[in-house]
Amino acid sequence: MIESVPALVMQVVLAALFYGGVPGTGKVPAPPNPVEALTAASPLDTVTGWVVDANDWLDRGFLGVKHKESALTNADLGTPLVILTDSGSVIYPMTLTSPSGPMRDNIRLIPFAEQRVILTGKVVTRDQERGVVIDHVTRAAQPGQAKAFPAREIAHAKVLGRVTALSCWLGRIDTGAAHAGCARTHAEAGEPLILVTDSGYVYYPVVRDTMTDPPDFTKLIRHIEQKVVVSGTTIARGKARAVVIDSVAAYVPDKSSEAIRPEDER
Repeated sequence: MIESVPALVMQVVLAALFYGGVPGTGKVPAPPNPVEALTAASPLDTVTGWVVDANDWLDRGFLGVKHKESALTNADLGTPLVILTDSGSVIYPMTLTSPSGPMRDNIRLIPFAEQRVILTGKVVTRDQERGVVIDHVTRAAQPGQAKAFPAREIAHAKVLGRVTALSCWLGRIDTGAAHAGCARTHAEAGEPLILVTDSGYVYYPVVRDTMTDPPDFTKLIRHIEQKVVVSGTTIARGKARAVVIDSVAAYVPDKSSEAIRPEDER
């Protein structure tokens, strides 16, 4: 559950901030940082959900106290802990002040691993996905029942998208080839690299060899802020998506193989 400014009102606010232009000049200013716009325009949001290990939940559906040790082990290695909502969507904790890996947010979430929580912070919506800048976390008064979300896997799939750092895409306008240096800095600090489709869906890279958790992003790092075709096994669990990467190739218009579209997996 998210309690925030109604979506329509927020869209109007953001449209005015992003595209309204400067009165009397005919000029449209550069798009502002969406997080700064939201911070100025709205109060803190409230999210209720489960703190889960991103890799374990997306790949294997691990959820609940019996998976706590696995979540803690992976979190200590740098795998992000994320918020799983009751609808099956994932909200990714994000850091905006400076490049940093997931450890900063993990430290705040580790005491609540595989537990139901109430989190307050700034929820940022970007296309089909959401992130949150954490302000405060408390254990939910009523823990509720962990819900299983069956996964749909597609082997030998191809996904077309752009490689970028998670918080660079969720929280900033500075994405694209001209800002590859920023994304690389975030990646080198340990922040997850993700694949973003043209429709605004995130495919989170997961690994099935637990000896290499957290995910090894070396297959993606040389393609930062480039459009690629990722071959592998896609996973749709709840409303979230992940991919087990076999190979990554630069996208060549009219020559690359047809890639699946995220809408096909719903």
